[in-house]
Amino acid sequence: MSRTLVATSPLSTGDIVGRSFRIFRQNLLLICKSLLLPTIIICLGRISVLVGVSYGAKFVNNLSSGIAWITLAAVGSVVAIVGLAMLWIKQLVLVRYLTGIDDTFEQAQNFVKGRILSLILLFIVALLATVFAMLLWAVVMVLSFPPLQGQGLSPVFGSLGMAVGIFGLLFSAIFISLVYNLVGIGLTLEKGDLGDLIGEGFALTVRSFWRSIGFLTMTSASVAVVAYPLSLPMIMIMIGFLVVQGAALGSNPDAALPVWLQVVNSVWETAVNMVIGPIYYLAYALYYRDLRMRQEGLDIVERLNEVDKADNSGRLSTHGI
Repeated sequence: MSRTLVATSPLSTGDIVGRSFRIFRQNLLLICKSLLLPTIIICLGRISVLVGVSYGAKFVNNLSSGIAWITLAAVGSVVAIVGLAMLWIKQLVLVRYLTGIDDTFEQAQNFVKGRILSLILLFIVALLATVFAMLLWAVVMVLSFPPLQGQGLSPVFGSLGMAVGIFGLLFSAIFISLVYNLVGIGLTLEKGDLGDLIGEGFALTVRSFWRSIGFLTMTSASVAVVAYPLSLPMIMIMIGFLVVQGAALGSNPDAALPVWLQVVNSVWETAVNMVIGPIYYLAYALYYRDLRMRQEGLDIVERLNEVDKADNSGRLSTHGI
């Protein structure tokens, strides 16, 4: 028997965020079990980077030792990137399974594995779009800088140009992020081609841009409310250490966090991300379906398909009798 979809009708933004938290709580054990391995790999990579960079700087005058520590940091970077990629894929598998698309976790995993190439291409496209946007608005700001030093109306036009450049850069970053996440979820939930899904993600975002901004703000704020208490113990420990060493009070400005404490903080931070990361993807999956239901009547299409399947089953049973 197929699993029931977690959203079969349009929801408010608050309901979407609330339902994503509820799905997360109900499946916390499965989520932690699925994300444990990539999280451990990320931890090992980050620890290698921290230790390698810290000790590599100390042995800068010792060529052989310095190269060994820097090599450790480089290897750690590669390990961390591999772990991040694994974590990304596992989170998408969880999204497909927990939203009821597939009956088993293995089916969801096989589907997402078949989309890895498209997901990588999507990441490259988003990266190129981000670089292009940064260069475009950087040119606008650079051209606006000389008039700021002029006289008369020149500073006004220069300030206007700088404002346009800053706002344009912010707008582009938000827009690209929204489209990228919706298309990534589309690749996870749907069978369409990458090009078609990019067009769909672009259209969904344009038609509901301000609602998407509200969704992004509410989701980020809600996750931050959960993440802050989880991160607070390590924050207090590090502040306490700096106070004891005198750095926070200014009596010992050269005091710094020891490597072991940086390692513990890195592990703790990675574990927190493992806990809160899936909430973002679940919220985006529900929001993606919500946009399609509102703009394309997805819920009606799915109900018609169910009726059609039921009619076909009835006909087959009648013929069998």
